Parts: sequence; structure tokens; C-alpha cells
Amino acid sequence: MQRHTADGGQVHAYRQLERTFAHNTVIEDIIGLLQWDSDTMMLRGAAATRSEQIAALKRMARDGLVSLRTEHLLDEADGAADSLGDWQKANLREMRYAYAHASAVPSCLVQAHSTAVSEAEGVWAEARRNNDFPALCPKLAEVLNLTRQIGDAKAQTLGPGPYDALLDGYDPGLRQGTIDRLLKNLRRELPDLIRAVCRHQEKQPAVKPLTGPFPADIQRHLADDLVRAVGFDFEHGRLDVSEHPFSGGAGSDVRIAAKYNEGDFIGSPSGVLHESGYALYEQDARRNGSGSRSAARGA
Repeated sequence: MQRHTADGGQVHAYRQLERTFAHNTVIEDIIGLLQWDSDTMMLRGAAATRSEQIAALKRMARDGLVSLRTEHLLDEADGAADSLGDWQKANLREMRYAYAHASAVPSCLVQAHSTAVSEAEGVWAEARRNNDFPALCPKLAEVLNLTRQIGDAKAQTLGPGPYDALLDGYDPGLRQGTIDRLLKNLRRELPDLIRAVCRHQEKQPAVKPLTGPFPADIQRHLADDLVRAVGFDFEHGRLDVSEHPFSGGAGSDVRIAAKYNEGDFIGSPSGVLHESGYALYEQDARRNGSGSRSAARGA
């Protein structure tokens, strides 16, 4: 491959990588909007078609990023790192990270996993309304099976075990041993803390729960006021309704979705404020010319 100079007439390898990853981000943003529509407004009859659309785009994003050309450009940009600024060096490191994770998983597995997740989410929404977990089990089992395959594929390329390889996709460098130590400490400390809190609460006057109904329209107005109060920019975002709270970003368009329970309104404002934290991060990141690796879905 021809070596480019940073200040010559030819485009530097790093600049070519910027265009490649920017194009990939556009596809990911389209996926994000399709998923938002699936969770908020899409007709049930369109679920199968939407699943195919998202899976095809995810495969397209992976295949558009993973190529010998991209690998050569990464190597070339690494070799010319002295000509890059600190921000560009950090960006190049993130490009290398994203490429390593994307190239470790075959495109057919990416597409199969996406399809399984979409189908499981469709079944989950109905199963939740009917309190019917057995209806979800087969679809959930397929998602877990394909996720394990992705973990195995990443482990073969990236080095750590399957769980660590999957974990690295969400928190680079974090390993199961660290989480095990954290959970061990929590198991030791939490029981006594919970008992102490319960003893303290027993000494306090009883708090009468608020009784509804709490109309969804009023809850929507409250949610709107809350997200405005914390600084959410409605010129670059929306607040909608879904079966489960979530937030996601697509370029300069950041979405929040809330769930309203007319029998208990506490979950609505707490969920909205929780998701607003993610949304504000996305808006600030996009405003400053950067962005996160993925949308955050409500816990």
C-alpha cells in the first residue's frame, strides 16, 4: 500500500480511517432509529420485516468496517502516529479497538444474533403483559446460545475467555476476576447493611403510599418538565413512550422513551431521570464532536 504523508497532496491513512468509521457510524445511527421505532411506534405486523432490516444493516456495518484495506490503514496510521495529535492518537486507539471486536465475529453470526434479539424482544413485550415467562424461554435461549458463540469467537481472537471477551466490549480492560472480588465484598457487607436499614425504618412513622389512578397524560407532562429541567435539548431529541424505559442516540437526534403506570407513578419520573443521564451524555458528546460506542438501553 502506498504510504501517504500528513501534509502532502494525498490523503493520510488516518483521514481515510476517519471516513470509513464515520460511514459506519451513519449506518449505526440508522439502526438506532429503526430500533427506536420498533420499541415505540411500529405496528406489530411489521416486526418480521423490521427484524430483517436491522439484521441486514448490522451485517452491512460489520462488513463495511472489516476488510484488509481497513487493517492496512490501521497499520499505516500506527506507523505515522508521530504526525497525529493527542486527540487523533486516542481516536486511532478506539478505531483499533472497534476493528478488533468487529473482525472477531463472522458476519453471519452478527446477522443471526441480531435477528434472534429482535424476535426475542417482540415476544418479550407480549410475555411481559401476560406475565408469561415460559413463552419467552425458547427465544431467550436462542439469544444466549448465539451470545455464547460470539463470546467464543471473540475469545479465539482477542485472547481472554469468552465472558471476558464479551465484557471487554462494554468496559475495555475489565475482567471477571475484578467483578468477582466486587461481588464478594458486596455479599459480605450488604446483609448487615440491609438489616440495619430495616431496623431504622421500623422506628420511623409509617408512610402511606400514594393512591391513584395517575393519568398517563399528566405523567407525560411531568416527565417533559423533568427532562427540560435537567437540560435535555428538545431541538436535538425526543421523549416518547415504550414498553420499557430506554435511551439512544443517532447523530444529533437523541431519543428517550418512558413507561407510564397509572397505578404507580413513581417508576415514571425515576426512569425518565435515569435515562436522561444517558441522553445528556449523548447530546454533550455529539455536541463536542465525539460519541459513545453504543446506545444505552434501560436497565
